[in-house]
Amino acid sequence: MNYRCESYLFPFSKCLKDPEVAATFKLTENLESEKEKNMCSIVYTFSKPIYLRDKSICLFLDQKRFRTNYTQLNFSFYVLENNRWNELAIAYQYYESKK
Repeated sequence: MNYRCESYLFPFSKCLKDPEVAATFKLTENLESEKEKNMCSIVYTFSKPIYLRDKSICLFLDQKRFRTNYTQLNFSFYVLENNRWNELAIAYQYYESKK
C-alpha cells in the first residue's frame, strides 16, 4: 500500500515517480554554475513509521539525494517524549559522495 501525502505538508515541492528522478537530476547537472547545481534538486525519500510498544517507539527511514552521486540515508529508532519524536538509536546509516 502506498501512502499519499497531503500537498500542504511540503509546499514548493513536487512528488516524483522513479523515472522522473533521473530526468530531474539530468536537468540539474546541465545548469551553469556549481552553486545552482548544489542548490537546485534534493530528492527526499522516507518510509511510513513502524510503531513498537504502543506507538511509543518507531523505526523510520529517511534518505536525501543531492545531485547524482550524493546520498545520505538514516534508518533509526525514535522514541516519543513530551509529544515529540527524538532519535533513540541509529540502526543503519549510509553516506555516499562523488569521489
